[in-house]
Amino acid sequence: MIMNKKKGILFAVLLISALIAGCVQTPEEEVKEIKIGLVAPLTGGASTTGTDMWQSAVLAAEQINAKGGVDVGGVDMPITLIKGDTETSREGGVKAVTKLITEDKVDLLIGGFSSGITYADQVVASEHKVPFIITGASSPVITRRTDIDTSYFFHHCPTTDDYPEATLLFVNEVVKPEIYERFNFSEDRPL
Repeated sequence: MIMNKKKGILFAVLLISALIAGCVQTPEEEVKEIKIGLVAPLTGGASTTGTDMWQSAVLAAEQINAKGGVDVGGVDMPITLIKGDTETSREGGVKAVTKLITEDKVDLLIGGFSSGITYADQVVASEHKVPFIITGASSPVITRRTDIDTSYFFHHCPTTDDYPEATLLFVNEVVKPEIYERFNFSEDRPL
């Protein structure tokens, strides 16, 4: 699970390369770096996951920066990561996202772990039109909501709508054949 999260975060950070050209709004000569705000539960009940998210993002940024950074219009720009601790709460999440956008002036947000917290964070990101690559909130409401503009959000993780299909696939392809073989059931006998 942790490895999948790390791969997901690494993929999402790499996805930034494709998205960043439209995200940077300052004239080219003034932009020296791409600021990415990582929205994660670094304290509170989910802090272990938040720490994994931060470490994965740092590793990805180091690898991207070692190759010269992200090419934006022919200019290589390094990635600078800035922590946004949701404190594993809605209030903490809104506070973190607000600070990342208004004080730290990030170009985009990445992360989001809890659907409830991310749901609250989205309002701030939407108001400021800051792109948000959501990597951990699994509720489909995150990208289907109609009360805010979701065109700046990229939901990069399976939603709970995907869970039953994956579970049924696992049961049919792994569990069922094992039961039939182990208990010598015939194929015409329903489980």
